[in-house]
Amino acid sequence: MSPRRMLVVGVALLTPVLSSIATLATERSASAATYSGYVMGYFKESPNQSGDSYALHSAVSSDGLNWMPLNQNNPVATPTAGMQGLRDPYILRKQDGTFVVLATDLKGRVFNLNNQYIHVWDSANLTSFTNYRRVRLHDMNTHSWAPNSFTTLTSGLRQGNAIEAPILVKSNTSNTFWLWGDSFSPANAVFCACQSSNVNGNAWSALNQRAYTRPINAKHATTTPITAAEQTALMNRWGTPQWNRLKSNNFPGRYLRHSSYALRLDPNDNTSTFRADATFYRTGGLADGAWASFRSYNHPDRYIRHSGYLLRIDPLSAGSDLTARQDGHLRSRTRGELFQ
Repeated sequence: MSPRRMLVVGVALLTPVLSSIATLATERSASAATYSGYVMGYFKESPNQSGDSYALHSAVSSDGLNWMPLNQNNPVATPTAGMQGLRDPYILRKQDGTFVVLATDLKGRVFNLNNQYIHVWDSANLTSFTNYRRVRLHDMNTHSWAPNSFTTLTSGLRQGNAIEAPILVKSNTSNTFWLWGDSFSPANAVFCACQSSNVNGNAWSALNQRAYTRPINAKHATTTPITAAEQTALMNRWGTPQWNRLKSNNFPGRYLRHSSYALRLDPNDNTSTFRADATFYRTGGLADGAWASFRSYNHPDRYIRHSGYLLRIDPLSAGSDLTARQDGHLRSRTRGELFQ
Protein backbone atom coordinates (compact mmCIF):
# COMPACT_ATOMS: atom_id res chain seq x y z
CA MET A 1 0.00 0.00 0.00
CA SER A 2 1.39 3.41 -0.91
CA PRO A 3 1.93 6.00 1.83
CA ARG A 4 -1.08 8.08 2.57
CA ARG A 5 -1.68 11.13 4.71
CA MET A 6 -4.17 10.54 7.47
CA LEU A 7 -6.10 13.31 9.24
CA VAL A 8 -8.13 12.26 12.25
CA VAL A 9 -10.75 14.66 13.59
CA GLY A 10 -13.94 14.25 15.57
CA VAL A 11 -16.54 13.80 12.82
CA ALA A 12 -14.24 15.96 10.67
CA LEU A 13 -15.61 18.93 12.54
CA LEU A 14 -12.73 20.35 14.56
CA THR A 15 -13.29 23.89 13.23
CA PRO A 16 -16.52 24.47 15.20
CA VAL A 17 -14.72 23.26 18.32
CA LEU A 18 -11.95 25.80 17.84
CA SER A 19 -14.42 28.63 17.36
CA SER A 20 -16.53 27.54 20.32
CA ILE A 21 -13.82 26.99 22.89
CA ALA A 22 -12.26 30.35 23.65
CA THR A 23 -8.71 30.48 22.35
CA LEU A 24 -7.70 26.92 21.52
CA ALA A 25 -4.43 26.92 19.60
CA THR A 26 -2.02 24.48 18.04
CA GLU A 27 -0.42 22.07 20.46
CA ARG A 28 2.75 23.81 21.52
CA SER A 29 3.90 25.70 24.59
CA ALA A 30 4.40 29.42 24.32
CA SER A 31 7.42 29.17 26.60
CA ALA A 32 9.00 26.33 24.59
CA ALA A 33 9.47 24.44 27.86
CA THR A 34 11.88 21.53 28.13
CA TYR A 35 9.83 18.37 28.24
CA SER A 36 11.14 15.36 30.16
CA GLY A 37 8.01 13.24 30.62
CA TYR A 38 4.55 12.51 29.28
CA VAL A 39 0.98 12.47 30.51
CA MET A 40 -1.68 10.11 29.18
CA GLY A 41 -5.45 10.52 29.39
CA TYR A 42 -7.77 7.57 28.82
CA PHE A 43 -11.01 5.86 29.75
CA LYS A 44 -11.25 2.17 30.68
CA GLU A 45 -12.85 -0.91 29.16
CA SER A 46 -12.23 -4.61 29.68
CA PRO A 47 -13.41 -7.58 27.60
CA ASN A 48 -15.94 -8.72 30.21
CA GLN A 49 -16.93 -5.10 31.08
CA SER A 50 -16.05 -5.50 34.77
CA GLY A 51 -13.21 -2.95 34.46
CA ASP A 52 -15.17 -0.35 32.48
CA SER A 53 -14.94 3.29 33.61
CA TYR A 54 -16.33 6.06 31.41
CA ALA A 55 -14.46 8.93 33.03
CA LEU A 56 -11.10 10.65 32.59
CA HIS A 57 -8.12 8.70 33.95
CA SER A 58 -4.48 9.79 33.78
CA ALA A 59 -1.01 8.24 33.86
CA VAL A 60 2.54 9.56 33.60
CA SER A 61 5.71 8.21 32.02
CA SER A 62 9.35 9.27 31.97
CA ASP A 63 10.28 7.32 28.82
CA GLY A 64 7.01 7.38 26.85
CA LEU A 65 6.72 3.59 26.95
CA ASN A 66 6.16 2.48 30.54
CA TRP A 67 3.21 4.17 32.22
CA MET A 68 2.29 4.71 35.86
CA PRO A 69 -1.44 5.28 36.47
CA LEU A 70 -2.35 8.05 38.89
CA ASN A 71 -5.05 8.24 41.57
CA GLN A 72 -4.91 4.43 42.00
CA ASN A 73 -6.25 4.14 38.43
CA ASN A 74 -9.45 5.89 39.54
CA PRO A 75 -10.98 8.84 37.62
CA VAL A 76 -9.54 12.34 37.89
CA ALA A 77 -12.59 13.97 36.26
CA THR A 78 -16.13 12.76 35.54
CA PRO A 79 -18.76 14.46 33.34
CA THR A 80 -21.82 15.71 35.19
CA ALA A 81 -24.03 16.57 32.20
CA GLY A 82 -25.21 14.90 29.03
CA MET A 83 -24.76 11.15 29.28
CA GLN A 84 -22.56 11.66 32.37
CA GLY A 85 -19.80 9.55 30.88
CA LEU A 86 -17.01 9.95 28.33
CA ARG A 87 -14.99 8.12 25.75
CA ASP A 88 -12.00 9.12 23.61
CA PRO A 89 -10.43 11.94 25.70
CA TYR A 90 -7.97 14.31 24.05
CA ILE A 91 -5.54 16.59 25.93
CA LEU A 92 -4.57 19.77 24.07
CA ARG A 93 -1.86 22.10 25.35
CA LYS A 94 -2.62 25.72 24.47
CA GLN A 95 -0.09 28.41 23.54
CA ASP A 96 -0.11 29.76 27.09
CA GLY A 97 0.96 26.36 28.46
CA THR A 98 -2.41 25.45 29.99
CA PHE A 99 -4.62 22.61 28.80
CA VAL A 100 -8.04 21.83 27.35
CA VAL A 101 -9.55 18.35 27.62
CA LEU A 102 -12.07 17.23 24.99
CA ALA A 103 -14.04 13.97 25.02
CA THR A 104 -16.91 12.12 23.37
CA ASP A 105 -20.20 12.45 25.28
CA LEU A 106 -21.06 8.77 25.69
CA LYS A 107 -21.29 6.35 28.59
CA GLY A 108 -21.16 2.68 27.71
CA ARG A 109 -21.02 0.80 24.43
CA VAL A 110 -24.20 1.88 22.67
CA PHE A 111 -22.90 3.29 19.39
CA ASN A 112 -26.11 4.08 17.50
CA LEU A 113 -27.11 7.19 19.44
CA ASN A 114 -27.22 10.70 17.97
CA ASN A 115 -25.43 13.31 20.06
CA GLN A 116 -24.02 16.55 18.66
CA TYR A 117 -22.14 17.47 21.86
CA ILE A 118 -18.72 16.81 23.36
CA HIS A 119 -17.39 17.33 26.88
CA VAL A 120 -14.84 20.10 27.52
CA TRP A 121 -12.74 21.08 30.55
CA ASP A 122 -10.04 23.70 31.11
CA SER A 123 -7.02 22.94 33.28
CA ALA A 124 -3.99 24.93 34.38
CA ASN A 125 -1.77 21.86 34.90
CA LEU A 126 -4.05 18.76 34.90
CA THR A 127 -4.10 18.64 38.71
CA SER A 128 -7.60 20.12 38.64
CA PHE A 129 -10.27 20.71 36.01
CA THR A 130 -12.49 23.79 35.71
CA ASN A 131 -15.10 25.43 33.48
CA TYR A 132 -16.73 22.13 32.56
CA ARG A 133 -19.19 22.47 29.68
CA ARG A 134 -20.67 20.63 26.74
CA VAL A 135 -20.03 22.11 23.29
CA ARG A 136 -22.31 21.46 20.35
CA LEU A 137 -20.36 20.66 17.20
CA HIS A 138 -23.06 20.42 14.55
CA ASP A 139 -26.80 19.93 13.90
CA MET A 140 -26.58 16.70 11.90
CA ASN A 141 -28.42 13.51 12.79
CA THR A 142 -25.28 11.71 13.92
CA HIS A 143 -22.86 11.40 16.82
CA SER A 144 -19.79 13.52 17.57
CA TRP A 145 -16.85 11.18 17.97
CA ALA A 146 -13.30 11.40 19.26
CA PRO A 147 -12.52 15.14 19.00
CA ASN A 148 -8.80 15.27 18.19
CA SER A 149 -6.53 16.11 15.29
CA PHE A 150 -3.13 15.10 13.97
CA THR A 151 -1.46 14.27 10.69
CA THR A 152 1.03 11.49 9.99
CA LEU A 153 2.31 9.33 7.14
CA THR A 154 1.57 5.61 7.33
CA SER A 155 1.53 2.66 5.00
CA GLY A 156 -1.10 0.41 6.47
CA LEU A 157 0.51 -0.38 9.85
CA ARG A 158 -1.60 -2.96 11.59
CA GLN A 159 -1.46 -5.12 14.70
CA GLY A 160 -4.46 -7.18 15.76
CA ASN A 161 -7.56 -7.38 13.58
CA ALA A 162 -8.67 -3.78 14.00
CA ILE A 163 -7.00 -0.57 15.22
CA GLU A 164 -8.46 2.78 16.27
CA ALA A 165 -7.28 5.92 18.06
CA PRO A 166 -3.77 6.30 16.59
CA ILE A 167 -1.41 8.48 18.65
CA LEU A 168 1.88 9.85 17.32
CA VAL A 169 4.39 10.67 20.07
CA LYS A 170 7.94 11.99 19.65
CA SER A 171 10.63 11.06 22.14
CA ASN A 172 11.76 13.94 24.35
CA THR A 173 15.37 12.78 24.10
CA SER A 174 15.89 11.52 20.53
CA ASN A 175 14.50 11.51 17.00
CA THR A 176 12.43 8.43 17.81
CA PHE A 177 8.67 8.44 17.17
CA TRP A 178 6.10 6.01 18.56
CA LEU A 179 2.80 5.32 16.84
CA TRP A 180 0.27 3.86 19.26
CA GLY A 181 -2.98 2.16 18.34
CA ASP A 182 -5.89 0.80 20.35
CA SER A 183 -6.88 -2.68 19.13
CA PHE A 184 -10.49 -3.72 19.69
CA SER A 185 -10.29 -7.10 17.93
CA PRO A 186 -9.74 -9.94 18.65
CA ALA A 187 -9.47 -8.52 22.21
CA ASN A 188 -10.69 -5.11 23.36
CA ALA A 189 -8.46 -2.45 24.98
CA VAL A 190 -5.12 -3.84 23.82
CA PHE A 191 -2.46 -1.21 23.03
CA CYS A 192 -0.10 -1.83 20.12
CA ALA A 193 2.94 0.30 19.31
CA CYS A 194 5.30 0.87 16.40
CA GLN A 195 8.57 2.80 16.40
CA SER A 196 10.44 4.86 13.82
CA SER A 197 13.51 7.09 13.61
CA ASN A 198 12.70 7.92 9.99
CA VAL A 199 9.11 9.09 9.77
CA ASN A 200 9.60 10.82 6.41
CA GLY A 201 10.93 7.55 5.01
CA ASN A 202 7.89 5.74 6.40
CA ALA A 203 10.14 3.20 8.16
CA TRP A 204 8.23 1.65 11.06
CA SER A 205 8.74 -1.49 13.12
CA ALA A 206 6.35 -3.11 15.58
CA LEU A 207 7.41 -3.05 19.24
CA ASN A 208 7.31 -6.22 21.29
CA GLN A 209 4.94 -5.92 24.25
CA ARG A 210 7.87 -6.37 26.62
CA ALA A 211 9.09 -2.91 25.51
CA TYR A 212 6.14 -1.04 27.02
CA THR A 213 3.61 -1.16 29.83
CA ARG A 214 0.32 0.68 29.59
CA PRO A 215 -2.31 1.30 32.30
CA ILE A 216 -4.59 -1.71 32.68
CA ASN A 217 -7.86 -1.44 30.71
CA ALA A 218 -6.73 1.89 29.20
CA LYS A 219 -8.58 2.67 25.97
CA HIS A 220 -8.50 5.36 23.27
CA ALA A 221 -5.71 7.28 24.97
CA THR A 222 -4.22 10.72 24.41
CA THR A 223 -0.57 11.59 25.15
CA THR A 224 1.07 14.99 25.69
CA PRO A 225 4.68 15.86 26.64
CA ILE A 226 5.13 17.55 30.02
CA THR A 227 7.93 19.10 32.05
CA ALA A 228 9.56 17.48 35.07
CA ALA A 229 7.79 19.99 37.32
CA GLU A 230 4.42 19.15 35.76
CA GLN A 231 5.04 15.42 36.18
CA THR A 232 5.98 15.90 39.83
CA ALA A 233 2.91 18.05 40.42
CA LEU A 234 0.65 15.39 38.88
CA MET A 235 2.13 12.63 41.05
CA ASN A 236 1.88 14.80 44.16
CA ARG A 237 -1.73 15.73 43.41
CA TRP A 238 -3.11 12.34 42.38
CA GLY A 239 -0.73 9.94 44.12
CA THR A 240 1.32 7.06 42.76
CA PRO A 241 0.15 3.43 42.83
CA GLN A 242 0.21 1.61 46.14
CA TRP A 243 0.16 -1.75 44.34
CA ASN A 244 2.22 -3.66 41.80
CA ARG A 245 1.65 -6.06 38.98
CA LEU A 246 4.55 -8.35 38.12
CA LYS A 247 4.81 -8.75 34.34
CA SER A 248 6.92 -11.34 32.54
CA ASN A 249 9.62 -9.97 30.24
CA ASN A 250 9.73 -12.81 27.72
CA PHE A 251 6.02 -13.69 28.02
CA PRO A 252 4.62 -10.13 28.23
CA GLY A 253 0.98 -11.24 28.26
CA ARG A 254 1.51 -13.17 31.50
CA TYR A 255 1.63 -11.96 35.11
CA LEU A 256 2.49 -13.43 38.47
CA ARG A 257 -0.64 -14.45 40.36
CA HIS A 258 -1.18 -16.77 43.30
CA SER A 259 -3.14 -20.01 43.03
CA SER A 260 -3.47 -22.23 46.10
CA TYR A 261 -0.91 -19.85 47.65
CA ALA A 262 1.74 -20.72 45.03
CA LEU A 263 2.80 -18.07 42.49
CA ARG A 264 2.23 -18.88 38.84
CA LEU A 265 2.88 -17.06 35.57
CA ASP A 266 -0.57 -16.97 33.94
CA PRO A 267 -2.18 -14.98 31.11
CA ASN A 268 -4.61 -12.27 32.16
CA ASP A 269 -8.09 -13.72 31.58
CA ASN A 270 -9.80 -10.47 32.70
CA THR A 271 -11.73 -12.16 35.50
CA SER A 272 -12.13 -10.50 38.87
CA THR A 273 -10.42 -13.49 40.50
CA PHE A 274 -7.32 -13.10 38.33
CA ARG A 275 -7.11 -9.36 38.97
CA ALA A 276 -7.32 -9.89 42.71
CA ASP A 277 -4.81 -12.76 42.66
CA ALA A 278 -2.37 -10.68 40.56
CA THR A 279 -2.47 -7.51 42.67
CA PHE A 280 0.12 -6.86 45.37
CA TYR A 281 0.70 -3.89 47.66
CA ARG A 282 4.27 -2.75 48.06
CA THR A 283 5.23 -2.20 51.71
CA GLY A 284 8.42 -1.52 53.62
CA GLY A 285 10.66 -4.54 54.03
CA LEU A 286 9.59 -6.70 56.94
CA ALA A 287 13.21 -7.22 58.01
CA ASP A 288 15.09 -4.40 56.25
CA GLY A 289 13.58 -1.04 55.31
CA ALA A 290 15.98 -0.69 52.35
CA TRP A 291 14.09 -3.51 50.63
CA ALA A 292 10.39 -4.04 49.92
CA SER A 293 7.80 -6.66 50.75
CA PHE A 294 4.71 -7.35 48.66
CA ARG A 295 1.39 -8.02 50.38
CA SER A 296 -1.41 -9.91 48.66
CA TYR A 297 -4.47 -7.84 47.77
CA ASN A 298 -7.06 -10.52 48.55
CA HIS A 299 -5.09 -12.27 51.33
CA PRO A 300 -3.78 -9.23 53.22
CA ASP A 301 -2.04 -11.29 55.91
CA ARG A 302 0.12 -13.03 53.29
CA TYR A 303 3.25 -11.77 51.53
CA ILE A 304 5.29 -13.01 48.58
CA ARG A 305 8.26 -15.01 49.88
CA HIS A 306 10.56 -17.71 48.50
CA SER A 307 10.59 -21.16 50.03
CA GLY A 308 12.72 -23.95 48.58
CA TYR A 309 13.55 -21.55 45.70
CA LEU A 310 9.88 -21.30 44.77
CA LEU A 311 7.67 -18.23 45.25
CA ARG A 312 4.46 -18.39 47.25
CA ILE A 313 2.36 -16.20 49.54
CA ASP A 314 2.60 -17.04 53.23
CA PRO A 315 1.38 -15.37 56.42
CA LEU A 316 4.10 -12.94 57.51
CA SER A 317 4.28 -10.13 60.03
CA ALA A 318 6.76 -8.19 62.12
CA GLY A 319 6.51 -11.05 64.62
CA SER A 320 7.58 -13.73 62.13
CA ASP A 321 11.07 -15.21 62.51
CA LEU A 322 13.89 -13.30 60.81
CA THR A 323 14.55 -15.89 58.09
CA ALA A 324 10.91 -15.90 56.98
CA ARG A 325 10.85 -12.10 56.87
CA GLN A 326 14.08 -11.99 54.86
CA ASP A 327 12.59 -14.53 52.42
CA GLY A 328 9.85 -11.96 51.84
CA HIS A 329 12.23 -9.22 50.59
CA LEU A 330 12.22 -8.17 46.94
CA ARG A 331 13.14 -5.16 44.86
CA SER A 332 11.13 -3.79 41.94
CA ARG A 333 12.17 -1.24 39.33
CA THR A 334 8.82 0.52 38.91
CA ARG A 335 5.38 0.51 40.42
CA GLY A 336 2.80 -1.25 38.32
CA GLU A 337 -0.89 -1.27 37.68
CA LEU A 338 -3.97 -2.11 39.64
CA PHE A 339 -6.10 -4.92 38.23
CA GLN A 340 -9.62 -3.58 38.60
